[in-house]
Amino acid sequence: MGITLFKTEKQKKQILISLFVLIIALAGLLAIVNQFILKADTVNQNYFTQDQIGVYGLMNKKQADELGVEWTRHPLKWEDYETNKVLFDQYFEQTKGMKMKVILTVRSVHSLKTNCPSWAPKRELSCPPKDIKEYKAFIREIVQKYKSVVAAWQFENEPFSGASHFWAEAKLGQIDSLIELTKTASEIVREEDPGKIILSPSLAFGGKITFDDQLNPDFSNTSALITRAWKEAIDPNFRRFTKENCGYFDAVDVHLYHTVDSIKNRVKWVNNALSASNCNGKELWTTETAGPQLDNISQADNTFYQEQADEIPLRFKALYDAGIKRAIYFHYRDNIKEGGDVIFATLGLKDVNNTNKPAFLAFKNYVAGLSTVTTTAILPPSTPSIPPTHPVTTITTRSVTTTTTRPIITTTTTKPVTTTTTRPVTTTTIVPATTTQAPTVLTAPNVGNHKSYYYLPANTNFTLSTTIDFKAGWNMLSFGYIPTREALPTLSPYSGIFTSIPLNFRVAYKYISALNNYQDILSENSILPFGNAVWVYSQTNRTAKATDNVSKIQSLNTIQADAIEIPLNSNPYPWTMVGNPYIKDIPFDDSHIFIKLSNGQMTKISDALNSGIVAKSWAFDSTTNNYQELVPNTSILLIHQGFWIKTNQTGAKLLISPVVVNPS
Repeated sequence: MGITLFKTEKQKKQILISLFVLIIALAGLLAIVNQFILKADTVNQNYFTQDQIGVYGLMNKKQADELGVEWTRHPLKWEDYETNKVLFDQYFEQTKGMKMKVILTVRSVHSLKTNCPSWAPKRELSCPPKDIKEYKAFIREIVQKYKSVVAAWQFENEPFSGASHFWAEAKLGQIDSLIELTKTASEIVREEDPGKIILSPSLAFGGKITFDDQLNPDFSNTSALITRAWKEAIDPNFRRFTKENCGYFDAVDVHLYHTVDSIKNRVKWVNNALSASNCNGKELWTTETAGPQLDNISQADNTFYQEQADEIPLRFKALYDAGIKRAIYFHYRDNIKEGGDVIFATLGLKDVNNTNKPAFLAFKNYVAGLSTVTTTAILPPSTPSIPPTHPVTTITTRSVTTTTTRPIITTTTTKPVTTTTTRPVTTTTIVPATTTQAPTVLTAPNVGNHKSYYYLPANTNFTLSTTIDFKAGWNMLSFGYIPTREALPTLSPYSGIFTSIPLNFRVAYKYISALNNYQDILSENSILPFGNAVWVYSQTNRTAKATDNVSKIQSLNTIQADAIEIPLNSNPYPWTMVGNPYIKDIPFDDSHIFIKLSNGQMTKISDALNSGIVAKSWAFDSTTNNYQELVPNTSILLIHQGFWIKTNQTGAKLLISPVVVNPS
C-alpha cells in the first residue's frame, strides 16, 4: 500500500519552495557563523597582543592611535642631539603622558668627538669617543632628561658587520671599543634609570642570508661582500659580544627582514648562538621587521605594495611563533633621502607623499584584531592602599599545545592586616677566621656590574648564608648577593635553591617597571641586584640547605655603619620590589629606614609616609597567602624578607641601615 506525500500538486510546490527558502537562509546563517569563527580565530589563536607591537618612526600620539599601537623606536645621534637639543626636548616633552613607549637607540656619531678611521664618513658612522668622560656626560644627560618617556634603551645599531655604515674602529670589523662603550652606557642607565629594559645592539643578518634546519647558512642569494662580512665579522662579533657583555643587556634585538619563511631559522640561529655564548634566557625583540625585500627601488610598483600588505599578518604570526616577544614594523613613512636605501624608500606604511599604502590598512586591521590583554598581565594597582598581586598562573591557549607559564595558585582576596609577618627566621652561619672570632670578610665583588650602581658602602662586607626557609606557595624574598655565573658549575646562579623543586616550578620572578610585568630571572640567567626581591614558589614548607649550594649565596654583613641605597621606580609604574639584604632582622623604623630624594635630602620613613613621598609598604605572608602592611616604628623586616614600596618621586632611593642612624 503506497503513501501519498502530497494531496495536491499545488501543495507539493508550496512545500518545495519553503524548503528552498529555508536552505538559502541556513546557508546565509552558516556564512555569518563562519566569519565569526574566523574572526574569533584571528583574535584568540597564538598571536601577539596590541602591546607587543609598534611602528618605527612615529612622531606623535595621533599617528600611534591611528594604527592602534603605543610602541615606537627612534635613533639619537650624539652630534645631532648637541646641535638640535631643542627639537629633541620638544619631541620628548610632547610624548609625556601620551602612553607612547619609545625605544631610544643612542649612537656615538660625532664628527668632532669620535675617533673614526680616515676612510669613514664621519657623520654616518658610530665610532669610539675621543674622551670617554665626554661620552659619559652625554649619556647621563639624555638618560636623566628622557627617562620618563623612554621605555627601553639601546646603544648602537647593527654594529657587527664591519662593512656597514653603522660602526667603525681602527681595524675593519673590530668591536673592542664597542664592547667597552656599551658597558659604560649600560652602567649609567642602571644607575640613573633602574628597572628599564636595555636592548643589545641590533643584529642584522645582511642581505638575504638564510639557514637550513641544521642552521647552516645559505649564501646563494647574497653578494660576495656580504658573505665575507658574515663569516669574518657578523657571526664571530655577535657571539663575542653576547659572551662578554651578557650582563649588560636584558633583551636581544634582531632585525628580521627578507622572507617570512626565513624568520624561523634565523631566530633559531640567534638562540643557538646565545646558548654557545652562555647567554641563555634573554628575550628576543625585533625593532626592525618588514618585507618583501627588494634589490632596488625601481622594482617597487602596485603589485609589490599589495604583496607588502598581504604578508603583514603572516610576518607577525611567524615572528610570534618563532618566540619574538616584541616586534616593531619598519617603518611609518617612505624616505628616499636615506642614501638611496631600498628599505627606507619602499617599506613604509605611507609613501613619500604621506599617502596611505595598502600596507597601512593591512597593519591597522591586523592590530585591531589582536587582544588588548597580555597573556601574563600581572599589574600593580592604581590605588595606593593595595600592593601589586603576587604571580598567578596564566595559561596561553595555542593552536597545538597548552603552555603553563606559572604554577597554579588559588588566592583569596581579603583586606590586608597590619600585623607583622612571622615567617620562620633564616639560620645563618658566619664562617670564623683562623686566628680570631671575627667573621671571614669577603670583599664586595663586581656582580654583573651591579656593584657600581647599587651604591654599596665602601666598607661593605659579606658573610655566607647556609639556610633559607620557604613556605608552601609563593615567597617574596631578597637574597642579598649571589656570585656571577662564571663562579658556578650550573647555568643559573640560583639553581641550588631549587634542587628539590620540580623543574616546572623553578621560577623566580622579578618586577620590571618598564614592562609593568614580571620576568623569570632563572630563564634569563640574570643577577638579582642588592636590595631587590623576587617571587619564589615552593610546593611544600622546606629549608634550602648548604647541600643545595645555598652556601654560594652571600648576604650583607652588619658591621658597617653605612646604609645600602636601593633605587626606586617612579611614574608611570611607581612600585618597586625591595627586601632586607642583611643577615639579621631590621626594624622598620625611623632609625633604620630612610628615603633619599634626588636632591640628596633624606627623610625618615614615617615622615616620608605622612608627607606622601611614599605610600604604605606591604610585605607578603606566605602562611596566610596575603599582604600585611609594614607599619613604621612597629614592624620588623625579617631576614631575606621582601616587600613592595611605592613612590612618585623621580630619582628617589630607599636606604636600609643595619645599625641605628640618627640623621641630623
